[in-house]
This record gives sequence, structure tokens and C-alpha cells, in this order.
Amino acid sequence: MFRIGDTINAVIPVDLLEEYGLHWVKTERDARYPRARRLTAEEQGPMTPFFSPAALAVARIQHIPTIPNPAFYDTLPQMGLAIPLDFSRMWGLTLIDCILIAESKVGVGQLPRQLLFHELVHVVQYQLLGVDDFIHRYVRGWAANGEDYNRIPIEVQAYTLDQQYAAEPSRPFPVKEVVAATLHTL
Repeated sequence: MFRIGDTINAVIPVDLLEEYGLHWVKTERDARYPRARRLTAEEQGPMTPFFSPAALAVARIQHIPTIPNPAFYDTLPQMGLAIPLDFSRMWGLTLIDCILIAESKVGVGQLPRQLLFHELVHVVQYQLLGVDDFIHRYVRGWAANGEDYNRIPIEVQAYTLDQQYAAEPSRPFPVKEVVAATLHTL
């Protein structure tokens, strides 16, 4: 989740970004998941009417000072390429089923419900699409929409649903079914 309205201009080839990004997501998730914690009862309770028990059971949370940029970003300037998306400015980031929360953005040990909801939507998207297709759609959606984070279809879907939740948290809707019904349009 990214709470800044900037458009990021980059020149990295989309195929390369997709390949490197996929490797980074899988590697970073595998390194962090064992150290991440389960959702607490207080976090899980408000999410239960919206998400399947399977999504809530698999999701893990790790609070970190700042979301790190991928290691491959260090090589981009040497290749004459700009950094495409500055992850260090994000509030949260979902790596398959491991949700990173930036304490520099939300406070130490804090996890706003709307942010958790947004990141859990990404967990569901990963479950439905698989990692490879999620990354493919994410990167291609970013490239096809002017390299604008706020126009990436997967993010638009997550923001739309988190805003629906925030507006009426006592009015449940089945996130998995809503996401599945519209994935073909992303």
C-alpha cells in the first residue's frame, strides 16, 4: 500500500522488472515469513466477516522500520536505469502471504485496520492468481498505466475494497468472491 500520489517515471524494461521482481518477492517472502507473526485475535476479529479462514490463517505480519527496496535496485543506476517504484515510501507491502508494515509510516507496533484490510486483499489476489500471474499483472498494470502506482489495476481493486470496508465496516462482503468476479478485468 502506497499513500503518496506520485507518478514514478522509470525506464527499466518491463520484462526485466517482472523477472527481477518475481525473484525478489519469492526470496524476500521466504526469508521473512518464518519470522513473521500470525494475526492477533484483535486483528483477525474485524476481518473475519470479510475474509476466508484460510486467508486469515496463512497471513503473517512483520513490523519493520521501513519497507526495503529490492536489492536489484542497486544495479539499476549502473545499467543507466531509474528506480521504478520506491518501496521505502510505502505503508505496507504484501509478499504473497507475508505482510510487511512500515513502522516509520504507521507507528511502532501499530496496524491500522484499513491498511490490514488492504494488504489482506492482496493475500487473496495472490491466492487466486498465483505468484507468477500476480507479479505479471502488477508489473504490466503499472507499465500500461503510465508507471503510476495509483492506476495499477490490482491496487485500484485493493483500494476500492479497503475504502468500501472503511466506509461500512459493519457491512460484510465476501472479498474472495468480489476479487474473483473482477480479476478477469485486471
